[in-house]
Amino acid sequence: MEEILNNINEDDLLLCLSPSLTGQVKKLAQSGLDYNAIGNSIANFPITGLITKGNSAWDKEIWKNVKIELVKIFCTEDTEYDKLRGELKEKSLGLKDGIIPLITLAINNVFGVTAGFIAPFVIIGILMFVKVGKEATCNYLKAEHGL
Repeated sequence: MEEILNNINEDDLLLCLSPSLTGQVKKLAQSGLDYNAIGNSIANFPITGLITKGNSAWDKEIWKNVKIELVKIFCTEDTEYDKLRGELKEKSLGLKDGIIPLITLAINNVFGVTAGFIAPFVIIGILMFVKVGKEATCNYLKAEHGL
């Protein structure tokens, strides 16, 4: 999985977000926030366009839950994601047409929510791995969530 993460460019990954969300994430990053803090910020205060049903329908635990699933995918050998890991390793995939949709759909199957709601969090989570590195991010997230 490390080889896949090492081949992802941070700027290309940012472009997988909607244009308005890309702008917001870039502004937050330029202000000194790391991607974990940005994910927390967006989960607590959804940006207009990310949700259409209003804050009362928003699950503020979404960021935490996506990070836990990303740990299972990238940092463990959890059999729940064996098929996904195999698909990611076997195929030469682009971000928008392969890596992001495959991971988003796999996590979506756990949550049972609209994939569009979790895709931005999957992208921001992968940005953490790309920016900081797999091992450091795995160690940090495992400690943060008691895994």
